[in-house]
Amino acid sequence: MRCIQINLQHSKAATNNLLKTTDIDETDITFTQEPYVYQNRPTGIGKKYRIFTAGMGKHRSAILIRNSNIDAILITIR
Repeated sequence: MRCIQINLQHSKAATNNLLKTTDIDETDITFTQEPYVYQNRPTGIGKKYRIFTAGMGKHRSAILIRNSNIDAILITIR
């Protein structure tokens, strides 16, 4: 299992570079801080990724899972 962590600094270009890198390196899970956000949702990420975010309003972090064999669930407490 390959994982990476990155701070995208709300950059659209950094998001595009990240997706290219995860395809080349076959990264399974990506932990991101400050993803590129549009209308309070991480944007620019393809449909082959499962995106997990938490919190109300602007999402400041996200977990991207590329490998479909990894089971994941987001549990939130209110």
